[in-house]
This record gives sequence, structure tokens and C-alpha cells, in this order.
Amino acid sequence: MWPRAYRSPAVPAIVTYVALAFNILLATLVVGTNVATLVLYSRVKDGSSDVSPDDYDTLERLAGGLNSLTFLLLALSAAAFITWFHRVRQNAGLFLPLGHRLGKGWTIGAWFTPFVQLWFPQQLMADSWDASAPVDPDGRRRPVGRALVTAWWTAWIVSMVLSRIGGTMSLRPSNTADPQASIVILIASGGIRIVAAVLAILVVRRLTAMQEERRAMVNPYAAAVEPAFGIGPVEEVVAPADDTEPRDAVGER
Repeated sequence: MWPRAYRSPAVPAIVTYVALAFNILLATLVVGTNVATLVLYSRVKDGSSDVSPDDYDTLERLAGGLNSLTFLLLALSAAAFITWFHRVRQNAGLFLPLGHRLGKGWTIGAWFTPFVQLWFPQQLMADSWDASAPVDPDGRRRPVGRALVTAWWTAWIVSMVLSRIGGTMSLRPSNTADPQASIVILIASGGIRIVAAVLAILVVRRLTAMQEERRAMVNPYAAAVEPAFGIGPVEEVVAPADDTEPRDAVGER
């Protein structure tokens, strides 16, 4: 029975929240540094005489340190998010075995495969979202809109594209590049990445809550524990032997 195979995504969700929160903080610092650099360039362009080489050196050292931390934190956040993502996809396959366009292995591989990484993760999330939708007492699924998933993925892709453009412009020879233009693009990329991280937290929270609600429906005898971040039980439970599962709209038993 699927309740016995279900694994709670609550703990991976909490780890993901923490990682994304640190990403938001670090991205805010990066945006602030880029804004300060843009102001410095503007003062030089306007002929200001109170700009010293030390100003550039300070900002460059700060930017270098933040970039190193960003790379490390992104790797840790990716590990946390993918762990959660893989678990919710496994659970979604229990709720709706035939309702997925991609196998659960893609929850890992999709992020590292060129080209398909632009849409496979969104498809996996959307299918897991649909499969985890609440059901009524008769087992009929109540669809949940995908607007939050779409907004999260759009913000993530836009931030990545702008980051690539800004990074490429900043590497061009100084006689052909406009430093201010590349910095403006990087500022926009950082701002949108913050939005994407906030939306990712909301997606993780909502999908985790939907799956915990589905699990609770088939095991009303499970011992309740304190909710974590409002997402429901954080411990895995085992259904009694005589527990029955709600019927789903696709004939799931």
C-alpha cells in the first residue's frame, strides 16, 4: 500500500528553507555591492575628483569574497533542494502512478543536462504538484492552480539568463564594453534571483503541505506531532494493517 512507502518531505523542506534564506541574504549583499560599484562608476563618469583607487579595491575584494560564498552556498542549496525534490516526486508517483511525463531520476539529472534543464525541472514540479493536489472524501482530486510554480520557474530562468549576459559583458575588453551596462544587468539578475528564491520557498512549503495532507487522510490514527513551519507532521507514520486508501479520480486504490 502506498501509505507504507510514503516518506515525509518535511525535514528536507526545512533544510531547503534555511539554505534558500541564506541565499536571499547573500544575494542581497551582492546586489548592494553592485549598486555601490555602479554609483562609483557614475561618479567617475561625471568627473568627480573624490574617487580614489582604494574605493575600487575595497569593492573588488568584497565582490570576490561574496562570489566565492555564492558559489559554495548555491552548491549546498542545490543539494538540499534536489533532495527534497526527489522525495516529493517519489511520493507523487505513489499518489498518481501514471500521471507523470518524466521519471523520478530526472529530478537529479534534469538540472545537469544541457538544454532540457530549461524546462524539465518545471515539468517535474508541475506533475508532482498536480498529483499531490488535495482530494475530497470521495477520492476526487481538487485541482490546484500552477501559477506559483510558473512564477517561480520564470523568475529563475530570467535571473539565470540575465546573469549569463551580464557576466559575458563584464569579460569583454574594456575598450568595447560598457561596465555600467553590465553592472545594471547583474543588479537586475540579482534582484530577480531573490524573487525566485522567495517563490521557491513558497513552492516547497505548499507542495510539502499538500503531500502531508494527503498522507494524513489515509492514516487518521497516526500520532500527531507539532507542525514545522506550518507544513504538518515532520515524522513518518505507518498505516494500520486495516487502513484503506481514498480512491483517486484516476482509479487509484
